[in-house]
Amino acid sequence: MSCCSFAKLKSSLVLLNILYMLIALILIAVPAFAYSMNYFTNYSLIGSLIGAGVFLFLFSFLGLCGALHHHQVMLFFYMVVLGLLCIVQFASSITLVAINDEQQVDILNKSWVSATNFSRVELQTHSIVADLITMLLMNTSHLKTALPLPCCAELL
Repeated sequence: MSCCSFAKLKSSLVLLNILYMLIALILIAVPAFAYSMNYFTNYSLIGSLIGAGVFLFLFSFLGLCGALHHHQVMLFFYMVVLGLLCIVQFASSITLVAINDEQQVDILNKSWVSATNFSRVELQTHSIVADLITMLLMNTSHLKTALPLPCCAELL
């Protein structure tokens, strides 16, 4: 007798997809709540997070239906998309590990210079991002091109 029967594998796949659905709902609800409370006003960030949540929800629904009905075509596409997502995650993690501190500062400097004043004000109003900007851009002159804010007056 095998240790992993078909029923156990089916149940674990159903539970995994239910977990994916919960994560997707959180990924949809948190950006919507943050936007409603005016924490972020960047439509592209909010839209991309909600879009990722909707994609994950539909993807997990596909896997859940495939597992419950033992539908081989659904499970095949579920497996293909899951494999592609693993490849994308692996490639992005390698990229993030390969970037050193100097390259991170260079990327932030270029982003800061090309940002609009509205974007700079929005970034400076959030304390975590303001601390990051302070830490990484303290020795550059790019902070002087930002709009002066009370929270960032000591930086200028």
